[in-house]
Amino acid sequence: MVSAIFNGKALHDPQANRVYRWETNWGPLWDGQWWTLRETRACFRIICDQYRVPLPKVQMRPRRNGWYSYAHWLDDGPVDYVAFSRRGLNPVATLHEAAHVIAQYAAGRFEEPHGRLWMGVYLRLLVDNSVAPWCALRASLAGTGIAYRPLRFCGPRQIEKMACAYGRNVV
Repeated sequence: MVSAIFNGKALHDPQANRVYRWETNWGPLWDGQWWTLRETRACFRIICDQYRVPLPKVQMRPRRNGWYSYAHWLDDGPVDYVAFSRRGLNPVATLHEAAHVIAQYAAGRFEEPHGRLWMGVYLRLLVDNSVAPWCALRASLAGTGIAYRPLRFCGPRQIEKMACAYGRNVV
């Protein structure tokens, strides 16, 4: 499965379909929680400050270009912008994209877009922001084949150490 482009080449992303299916199964719980672009930007600002990663530009994507949201980066640098669809202005999509910003900054090209680090950060964000309790998330992951890094290794201090190990300057 390919779900991301890096330097014009498709990236190997074997967990992407499993992650998207898992998120879809949670859909009814999260439906109806819509945010404004301003609220989404505010959430990004708080999370990026907490994890000490550069704040990307948070913008709307043109309506004609699809319903999904995405993070964009060049070379091995940090995410330079995140483009949201109207459907993507909600807490879950915001945390999904914020996890990409954090994982990309921490490990860059050494991490698959929906890999173990990204999934651990995403789960940690869901729990820390009271979107869902860890016991419910863990139970819902059983049997999905989705691998994740233990949450204790995905907090702000651990991500900062990882970023420094990969030569990133923390903000």
